[in-house]
Amino acid sequence: MKLTWHRHGGAARPGKFVLSSAWDGGFAVRRDWPDGTHDFFGLSRDLERVLRRKARDERLWRRGPIRPVSWMVVYVDRVTFEEHPPWCRKLWCVGGLVVLAGQDLQW
Repeated sequence: MKLTWHRHGGAARPGKFVLSSAWDGGFAVRRDWPDGTHDFFGLSRDLERVLRRKARDERLWRRGPIRPVSWMVVYVDRVTFEEHPPWCRKLWCVGGLVVLAGQDLQW
């Protein structure tokens, strides 16, 4: 499935690219870090694409001195993904609906 990108030229976020308003959500990877923060990356409507991104990210961080504690595939809406702060540490932050976590991702 092909995604359509539109250039957002509003005063609040000049020049930021956002997904088409026709698409309300999709899958993303959530990384949880040892210090209690988390972040999202890889938003897509294609679950297989997100699983490949997750596997690639795990391989990238595997040998590093600091590694994420866990990776989860979550379903998030576009606004949550775009407006979610990096390195979020808020206790009330749900961070999306968990679709797959841990060993469930190994088919």
